[in-house]
Amino acid sequence: MISPDMTVAEVLRRKPAAKRVLFKYGICDCCGGNVKIKDAAEFRGLKVEDLIREIEEV
Repeated sequence: MISPDMTVAEVLRRKPAAKRVLFKYGICDCCGGNVKIKDAAEFRGLKVEDLIREIEEV
């Protein structure tokens, strides 16, 4: 299960297929992926719940 407090790197380690969802929204794992999913979603104008749902579906 993906939580909003996980970093991009943690999400990708847990679910590598999430990369295509994250890249679709311009969220990358550069600089070690130390950004939390909730912060990355907010920066891109996305609802974190929607982003997590889409990640979990891949």
